[in-house]
Amino acid sequence: RWAAELCQDSPERRAGLIVAPILGDMDGAVAEIERAYAGGLTGGITMPPRWGEYESYPSQKYDAVWARCEEMSLPVHCHSGPAPQEEYGEVPGWMSVYGYETIFYTARPLWFMLLTGVFERFPGLKMAITEAGCFWASDLLWRADMMATREHGMRKMVNTRGILTMLPSEYFDRNVKIGAS
Repeated sequence: RWAAELCQDSPERRAGLIVAPILGDMDGAVAEIERAYAGGLTGGITMPPRWGEYESYPSQKYDAVWARCEEMSLPVHCHSGPAPQEEYGEVPGWMSVYGYETIFYTARPLWFMLLTGVFERFPGLKMAITEAGCFWASDLLWRADMMATREHGMRKMVNTRGILTMLPSEYFDRNVKIGAS
């Protein structure tokens, strides 16, 4: 509510992101998205890059959230920050490992959504990856397109053609933005 009030002071400069509990209660998440949007937050929703014990984002469990975001033109955002700190222990230099892995975990939901048909099912859904650089994107897109088109060994393991009607890079171009700070 505070953020919505702040955004109302300068709507031409501020949109505000919605924090909705999309990992647990889908009905509650959709209700919170609708409430916050009606209250003035129109910049999209933030989603946790790590889903932990919950199903990953390609699960149809999330379809109600994706559908509502698509209908309301609310992009879903993954923001840099989480990595499995609980696995690092007290190893000297663990913060360096964290700094490296946080970018992997921030971009990982995109890989899942891009390669498993989420953007096929929801062509108007937009996604933003923020504060995770952009150096990884060209490799992701090259490898994903290669898997989908010409790498025989990979095609045996990954059947993207039964799920996707376009190349992964085409979904990326249509559905994804990067805030590469």
